[in-house]
Amino acid sequence: MRTRSLLALTTSVLLAAAASVSHAKGFSYTYGQIGYQNYDSDSIEYQGASVDVSYGALNFMHVRLGYSRYWVDSVEGTSDDNIDIDAFRLGAGGNFSVHDKVDLIGRGTWIYHGKSGDSNNADIGYEVEAGARWQAMKKLELAPSIYYYDNDDFEADVGAGLGVVYNFHKRYSASVTGRYFDDDSVKDIFAGIRYDF
Repeated sequence: MRTRSLLALTTSVLLAAAASVSHAKGFSYTYGQIGYQNYDSDSIEYQGASVDVSYGALNFMHVRLGYSRYWVDSVEGTSDDNIDIDAFRLGAGGNFSVHDKVDLIGRGTWIYHGKSGDSNNADIGYEVEAGARWQAMKKLELAPSIYYYDNDDFEADVGAGLGVVYNFHKRYSASVTGRYFDDDSVKDIFAGIRYDF
């Protein structure tokens, strides 16, 4: 009987907390975006199209799913220029509001790169991100982050990035993200359109 009462009380407290959080205003974590991506490093260069979907749950966590199709321009140590990459991403993170215009973010992402063409292979890795979302102006959002990335082909590396989102319509925004990793001189740039659901 005591266990049931404790369970009922705990459930009530959690539901009340979830209800209060779900009514809080802030950044939207439920959106989709599509755009162009360019990746340039000392060992490989490629470009292509990326699609990402994010779903916000209870305003303090979110789940992300992404797919990219890349066309490789050059690969160090090979003359093979007929390689395509299919990249799949699955991640989840938490977001914590510290101010009406600032959220702190932490997320982890599982990443799969499947390479086709004359060099068929794949590598699996993961990425951990810590950063923030800052509403700098009414229609302008800045998102600085630091990253830790590791996969089968490359040594672990730490990088930094900055995302810029400009809202030009109630639901549509222009989204640009640039990232840099020092070890392989990686420059990763995404530019596209975001739609808030």
